[in-house]
Amino acid sequence: MEYDGTEYTPEHHVAGRGSHSSIEASATACLISVAAETVDYLVTLKGGLALDRRGQGLLDRLGEAIQAAKRQSPNTSIERLGRQEGRLQTLREDILEVLEARFSAVPCAFRERVGALSDETALKQLHRQAVLTPSRDAFQRTLLGLNVG
Repeated sequence: MEYDGTEYTPEHHVAGRGSHSSIEASATACLISVAAETVDYLVTLKGGLALDRRGQGLLDRLGEAIQAAKRQSPNTSIERLGRQEGRLQTLREDILEVLEARFSAVPCAFRERVGALSDETALKQLHRQAVLTPSRDAFQRTLLGLNVG
């Protein structure tokens, strides 16, 4: 990766909203990113620079520390997305399980519609409706009233 002159701030890496741990993870991700870009930049300059033994040692240690921090960082964007998708899938499965327990057969149209939902709040509300709805027809009306997407 070559340095492109972009100045990075924690805002470049914020994926969560407001929680203390997401801010810390964001700051860590920013630090890792900036340090990695600094190393990459210094390596590109190395041909024109005469690094002494100490300078080369520091550059190597910084590169190793960055790699270790990347391996230990628990809140990468991919991991957050994976956890989010896992929560959504669990909610979908829970809704269908409740419907099966209450009404035995669950129509394919219900399964497809529930599977197409990607809003966590809507899925939580739908789960509550699956538990409380008086009939499969009433649940169907609720399900059809939701925006898919």
